[in-house]
Amino acid sequence: MLIDNNGTVKKVLFVVFFLVTIAVLWFFHLREIDSCMGIPLITEAELEEYQPSDSLDPTSLLLNEERAPFDLYSKTLYLSQPTTALNHYYEMVGTIKSQNPENQLYFLKDEALLDLKGTLSSNVPLSLVVTREGYYEIVNVVLTTLPVISMNGSETTEPAQQGYVSAGSFEIFSGFDPSSQSFSVSTSFAQWHIRGQTSTVSPKKSFKISLKDDNEENKDLNLLGMGSDDDWILNAMVFDDTKVREKSIMSFWNAFLETEGQDYRMSCGEYVEVLINGEYRGLYLLQRRVDAKYLDIDKRNDILLKGTTDGYEVISSPFDQSSSTTILENIMYRQTGGTIDWPAFVDVNLLLNYTVALDNWVVKNMYYLLKYTDDGYVLYFIPWDMDMTLGLCWLDGGYAYDPDYAMSNIVCRNEYYVKENNPEQLDVAFAAR
Repeated sequence: MLIDNNGTVKKVLFVVFFLVTIAVLWFFHLREIDSCMGIPLITEAELEEYQPSDSLDPTSLLLNEERAPFDLYSKTLYLSQPTTALNHYYEMVGTIKSQNPENQLYFLKDEALLDLKGTLSSNVPLSLVVTREGYYEIVNVVLTTLPVISMNGSETTEPAQQGYVSAGSFEIFSGFDPSSQSFSVSTSFAQWHIRGQTSTVSPKKSFKISLKDDNEENKDLNLLGMGSDDDWILNAMVFDDTKVREKSIMSFWNAFLETEGQDYRMSCGEYVEVLINGEYRGLYLLQRRVDAKYLDIDKRNDILLKGTTDGYEVISSPFDQSSSTTILENIMYRQTGGTIDWPAFVDVNLLLNYTVALDNWVVKNMYYLLKYTDDGYVLYFIPWDMDMTLGLCWLDGGYAYDPDYAMSNIVCRNEYYVKENNPEQLDVAFAAR
């Protein structure tokens, strides 16, 4: 009988222990899901206990211990998140803090927070509440699945193509970084300046960025899985109202070349949202520069030139400007000192015609890669800056979308194979390809 009683007691104690354990775990689970990014939640009823204010300085926010990408004019924080974190608010990644220890942060538990996917699609901001001593202020938090770049600095006395070089901090916040397969924050000192030619007349500028270390030496970073480099481009895509032309063509062409086993690829790029000195600048395309590092060329022998409206710019060469240009033109016009890779030439021409690349003919918007071999140089063509494609054209003194007019123009890079140098089989090769 005693044994039976002891057995019963043990069973009861086990059941009680089990239930208490479940209750404790559930308690901590409830506490966990009642916060977002390490910040507790506050209801609208609880918020009524505070008085509104506009003097709590909500600008001193940190995202993962770095200065948050914050638009000062609209009091908006731009928050990059992976799509997998938008099912529930307690799955959002990263941490938000205030540099002011007197400030307490809360997320407002409202419909926007409870329906993150709907919030993202409708572009409704979340409400981050900053409180102190009975007062509160609201910070808008805009969700995005794109990486967010924030640059903060001032102009130097170093002249640039337009204006002066700026220098300061560079941060990129990525909800999902392909290089790490997770949320990431990359930081660097940087210098940047306005770049471009025709696009510089637009209010929205493109920029060239040079990443630097603490000693202002070049610093390579692998940004968004595009490879490691210190030189990057922020392309404003000002003439591409669709914002898809250049990215789509680059992605297609580079994927095509990979299947062909070729390495004369175009630039690559990823969409980002950009803030500069606390001002939201909008959607950009972060791109790799086409240079010796990107193409992994032999700097001791290979030559890389860029066509411009003024002729050719040397990007990489063991020779001076004049010698490099002479080698290129001898191959193009006189077929001496090397040869054009005709199959590659056919493919580039077909690409330009199929995409109606009206701005990528004559010399402009083309790179020329001269790869050294024992039999002389082999010339490849690498298109660049393909925003004026797929129906966008210059018509009646302005840019217009007119596919019929655009497709009535044949994009033929005839300066490279004038008739006397055109191999007889080239037309056949075009037709066959």
